[in-house]
Amino acid sequence: MKDRFTLIISSLIIADLLTGLLLNIGADFFRIGLLVKITTEFIVLTYYVVHLKKVTILSMYLSMIILFLLWVIGSLNSFFNNPLFDYPYSFLVLNRYFFLFLMSCLFFHLAEDDSFDMKCKRIFEVFFIANNLLIFLGVIFHVNFFSTYNPLGLVPLSEQRFGYKGLISGGNDVAGLYIIGVAYFFRKKFVYREGSYLLLIATVLAAMFTGTKATFIAVLAIGLYYMFRYRIKLFSGLMVPVFSSVLLYGYYQWDYVKEKLLDSLIQKLNSNPLTYLMSGRNDFIIHHFKYIGEKWNLANHLVGDGFLYSETDFFDLYFFFGIIGLLLYMYLYARIFFSIDRSFDNLYVFIVLMGIAFTAGHIIQSAVVPLFVLLYVFSIKRLSYD
Repeated sequence: MKDRFTLIISSLIIADLLTGLLLNIGADFFRIGLLVKITTEFIVLTYYVVHLKKVTILSMYLSMIILFLLWVIGSLNSFFNNPLFDYPYSFLVLNRYFFLFLMSCLFFHLAEDDSFDMKCKRIFEVFFIANNLLIFLGVIFHVNFFSTYNPLGLVPLSEQRFGYKGLISGGNDVAGLYIIGVAYFFRKKFVYREGSYLLLIATVLAAMFTGTKATFIAVLAIGLYYMFRYRIKLFSGLMVPVFSSVLLYGYYQWDYVKEKLLDSLIQKLNSNPLTYLMSGRNDFIIHHFKYIGEKWNLANHLVGDGFLYSETDFFDLYFFFGIIGLLLYMYLYARIFFSIDRSFDNLYVFIVLMGIAFTAGHIIQSAVVPLFVLLYVFSIKRLSYD
C-alpha cells in the first residue's frame, strides 16, 4: 500500500482534472472524478476493516456509522414529506462528506513511514506548479478554457468577469485549494526556510488571478500574518511603499478611482453589504430557515433532512446532519487538521479556512478540497513549536 500511495492520490487528482476538462468542452458525461473516488473509497473502506484495532481508524468508522444513521433518519423524513427530495443526489452529498474520513484512514496508516511527509509534499507541489501554469496561460492569452466564470466561452471577453482557475471545476473548490496552497508555501518558506520564493510568489499570484473574493481575502490574511510574524523587516519594507503608492495613486487619480472602482463597490455595499460579501448566499439561508420553521420537526433539528443546501458549510452541515452531526463532524475535522501540527500558525490557518467555509462554502462539502487538506496536514515537518 505504501508503494501505491502516490499512484492512488495522483489518480484522484488526475480524475478531478479530467472532470474539469470534460466540463469545459461541454461533454455529456464528465463525472470521471466521482467514479474514481467511489471506487477508491470502496477499496479503502474494505481494506481498513481489518485495521479497526487502531483507535484512529476505529473512530473514523464509528463516526461514519453515526453520521450514516443520522442521514438515514433525516432522509427518510424528507422522502415522505418533501416531494423535491432526491435520494441519489443526497447520497452523493453524503459521499462527499465521508471522503475526508475515509481517506484519512489511508493517511494515518501510512504516516508511520518517516518518508511519508515527503511523498505528500511532492504530490502537493507538482499539482500547484502545473495548475499555476494553466492559470498564467489563461491570464496571458485570455484562454476561456481555463476561465473561472466563462470556461465555455459563451460570454464576450469585454463582458466576462475576470478569473482563471485551470481545469479544476468550480470556483469555490479552487478558492479552497489555493487557501491551502498559499498556507503551505508560506509555511515552507517562512517556517521551514526551505526552497525559493519563486513557487510561493507564483502560487500567491495564481491565487489572486482566480478572481474569487474568498481567495483574495484569505491570501491577504495568511500572507500578512506570516510576513508580520516571521519577516517583520520584509513586512515593513514591503507594506510601507505599497501603502504609500496606493495612497499617492488614489490622490492623483481620484476621479478615475471613484468612478471606475469605488462607485460600483459603494452601490453594492449600500444595497446590502452582507449579500455582496456572501454573493447572495444569505438569501438562501433566510429562505431555508423559513422552510425549517414550516416543515421541520424536533427530530430534523437533531439529525437534519439530507436535503437543504446553501453553499455555506456551517449551515449545510446543520441542514444535512442536524445539530448532532454538525458537532460530531466539526470535532473530527478539527482533530484531523491538528493531528500533527498544533502550533498557533496552524490554528490561524484553520480559522481563516473555516471563516471562508462558513461564509462562502463548498470547502468542507467539496469533492476536491479534502484531499489537499490531508496533503497539507501530513506534509508537516515535525518541529518543536513554541
